[in-house]
Amino acid sequence: MKPKVRALVRAVPAWIALPMLAAIGRLEWRLRPGRRGEATERMTHMLRGTSREPEVARLARRSVIRSRGLLELLWRQDVSARGRIEGEPTLAGLRAAGAGAVVVHTHLCWIAPQVYALAAQGHVDTLVLVLDDPPTELQLHWHRVLTAWGVTLLPANGSFDRILAHLREGHLCHIALDVPGSTPTTFLDKPARLASGPAALAFASGAPVVPVVPRCPGPGLRVRVREPLPPGDFADAAALTRHLADLASADILAAPELYHDHEWLQRLWSPPS
Repeated sequence: MKPKVRALVRAVPAWIALPMLAAIGRLEWRLRPGRRGEATERMTHMLRGTSREPEVARLARRSVIRSRGLLELLWRQDVSARGRIEGEPTLAGLRAAGAGAVVVHTHLCWIAPQVYALAAQGHVDTLVLVLDDPPTELQLHWHRVLTAWGVTLLPANGSFDRILAHLREGHLCHIALDVPGSTPTTFLDKPARLASGPAALAFASGAPVVPVVPRCPGPGLRVRVREPLPPGDFADAAALTRHLADLASADILAAPELYHDHEWLQRLWSPPS
C-alpha cells in the first residue's frame, strides 16, 4: 500500500478504515492476478487434504479481502483492547490461586489482536515471541505497547529456563503453538512437526496449558478461553502437543481466511508433491 494511502487509513477511525481496506482487498483480487494466484497457492497448500479443500478459491478471495484489515489491527491496539474475553474467570481463577499457566495461541488473526485484548485486561504477564535482528518497526510497536501494559517480553530462542521461572512464580505465560519443531503430529489433517515448547514447559512446571481462540477481529473481537489442560492428564509432552494440534486445527479450519500465512507455514509440512 502506498505511503499516502497508508497515512490516510491510519488517520481515520477503525470503523471507517477497516471497510476501506476490505474494498482495497476486493480490488486487489480482481485486478492483480499475481496477488490472486499467490493467495490461492497458499490456501491450497494449507487446506490440502482437509474437508475445506473444495472451498479454496472462495477462501483465498476472503483472505485477500481481510488481510489488509488484519495487518492494520496490529497497529491499532486500542481497537482490540476492548475485545470480549469469553471464559475470563478461568484466567482470573488461575491468577487468584497464584498458579502459572502456559497460554497457547495460534496465528489466527495474526496473534497480536488477541494478545492486545488479554494484556489490556490484565491477563498477560509474559509473552514469548520471535524478534528479528534488528526488530521491525511493527515489532518495536508491539514492544512499546505491551511493556507499557506491564508485559514481560522474552525471546523464543534460548529462554526455556527463564520462561520456566516465570511459570513457577505463578505468571500467565503466552506462547505460540503453530511453529515448526521436532514433535511429530497431525496439523490441519496433514503430518507435521510442531515445536514441543508449550507442552515441555507445562510438564517441567506442572502448570496447565490454556488454549485461547480469537474470533471476529476488529471492534467486535472475541477471545475464547478454553478449559485448562493439566499436563498430568497426558502420557507425555508429545501427547499433549498432539492434543493441542487437534484443537488448533479445528479452530483454524473454522475460519482459514483469518489464518496468518506466516513464514513458518511452509515448514510445518512437506511441500505438496
